[in-house]
Amino acid sequence: MAARVIGIGIDFCELDRIESLMDRLGDRFLKRIFSAAEIEYVGSGSRAAIRSAGLFAAKEAVVKCLGTGFSCGVGWKCVEAVPLARGGWVVALHNEAARRAAAHGATRWLMDIQFDRRHAAAVAVWITSEG
Repeated sequence: MAARVIGIGIDFCELDRIESLMDRLGDRFLKRIFSAAEIEYVGSGSRAAIRSAGLFAAKEAVVKCLGTGFSCGVGWKCVEAVPLARGGWVVALHNEAARRAAAHGATRWLMDIQFDRRHAAAVAVWITSEG
């Protein structure tokens, strides 16, 4: 089976922006944007803001692949970035995001999230197998 790239998305997020949101809104920000598993990954302490920025960028990159942005029934919690114990990421789609992806056949996602002291960047690649 040959693979076909359906979409590529990239997003770049400033750490200061996420730190400001977390300071101002606290748990309300986290609960509005992230799933329970993502909130667990974010944790607390000095790395929480950078992890949040990475997940925020990852969600943005995925919805760019879908071509919807956060509209058309696709909300923040419809896209979930779950870290693997051995490194790397799994993209889990829910509700309208999952329906839109399923309409394109069997698919898989490749994702990477990178950080520096001031930014997080994420790249998502949406692939389908053709028979």
